[in-house]
Amino acid sequence: MSSGTNHDALRVVRLCGQTAGFVVKPCPDGAFKVERVDPAGQAIASVKVSPRASDQQLKNILTRLKRIGWTEDLYDEQQKLDRDQRLGIVPELEPARPAQVRKTPEPVRPEQLLPEGPSEIQRRHLTPGNAARAKKATAIPDSAPQVLHEEPAIRAEIITPERALELLCTVPDYQRNTSRDLVLNYQGKMVRNEWVLLASDPLCIDTNSQLSNGQHRLNAVLESGLPQPFYVAYGVAPELYSKMDRGKRRTTADTLHGAGEKNAGKLAALGRLAHLWFNVRETELWDRANRAMSDEQIQAAISSNPGLRESVSIMYQAPKLNLKANALGLFHYLAGKHCGDGGELAGWWVDEMRYPTTIRKGDPNWTLREYLLAPESTRRQRIKLRPMDQTRVDFYLLTRAWDYTCQGRTWGKISFKPSELQLTSPIGPTPHASDLFGELVKLYGNKGPK
Repeated sequence: MSSGTNHDALRVVRLCGQTAGFVVKPCPDGAFKVERVDPAGQAIASVKVSPRASDQQLKNILTRLKRIGWTEDLYDEQQKLDRDQRLGIVPELEPARPAQVRKTPEPVRPEQLLPEGPSEIQRRHLTPGNAARAKKATAIPDSAPQVLHEEPAIRAEIITPERALELLCTVPDYQRNTSRDLVLNYQGKMVRNEWVLLASDPLCIDTNSQLSNGQHRLNAVLESGLPQPFYVAYGVAPELYSKMDRGKRRTTADTLHGAGEKNAGKLAALGRLAHLWFNVRETELWDRANRAMSDEQIQAAISSNPGLRESVSIMYQAPKLNLKANALGLFHYLAGKHCGDGGELAGWWVDEMRYPTTIRKGDPNWTLREYLLAPESTRRQRIKLRPMDQTRVDFYLLTRAWDYTCQGRTWGKISFKPSELQLTSPIGPTPHASDLFGELVKLYGNKGPK
């Protein structure tokens, strides 16, 4: 399609073709003829619409269409009527709403606001300036809540797959596209019985009986086939759609921090990779499984492997070695698990890559260090990969260099294909292990890593 195509004009043509009583026919010059027809199918009037019309020309076209009886309101009305007929909805007259009376609050003396001084929560979250402003603010006295509806506007319901399908049929045209990853995330929670009823984010049905919030959750109900509890808000103003889902979303790190964990951000990343390692053996599926993972799965991985918390500290060295932090942390945890020393020897081995003292050319971690820290112009296989693929590559390199050290082998050149990696768990030192381990114990045994 040429760059001069006016997509708004094409949209008008499409809507006209979907409106009863109107027919769209193509013209030889690439334009379209919109005809209004009688019940017998005979054309009564017509308007020619060019897909390359300018904005001003489109305004004139809409004016001519209005003269022959077509407007976008007519299309919307027909679509709503057809949808109601499919769902068996009988239109009812809305009862008159009681007039709302706004009460003017009475001023309250500042000393009445915080009579016992700021609470612990206020001390944590209010800056001194905001706390001072809060003391000078005017409070609204307690009063009976104002009734906005004769019946509750929000109620808890069990949404079945059939009901979810009915609501999804009312999604308006302006609704955003669905995210497949988010639907899979919600579906997984429902299948694992992790779904909970939250009043803070209800499904929203606007005054036009259209679904303005909740399409991802309803799609998950439909795909899981399991009824789920939801709060449903009715009578929401359509213009509030632009205000929904604007808040900052809580991350897994926020959840762990709230549970009292230290270094919550890095622990969340390490717990996420640990869950993939122990539960998704097909590493080519890690990227998709990572996007559909829930907080509960990450927390379960950390609870089942408490030693992950000890491996968080080494993740801070990853940027200095151009490594993915979660790959370094998982390697450290698994190597320490096989050695039975909590990762102490693996930590010294990594320190030698950053501050080489005993390693020499040909040692596996020397070769890996040269490869990771090579200048951008000479760095070969450090190609740009997706984050999860780069994590797989870094874990593979660390594990291979470590295994070669444990077997007493040298490593002259690094060569691999990212698409053909076979990830294995790090082994422990063998009888043929490199003398490097003995030198590391002598170097670090008494004074600890640098």
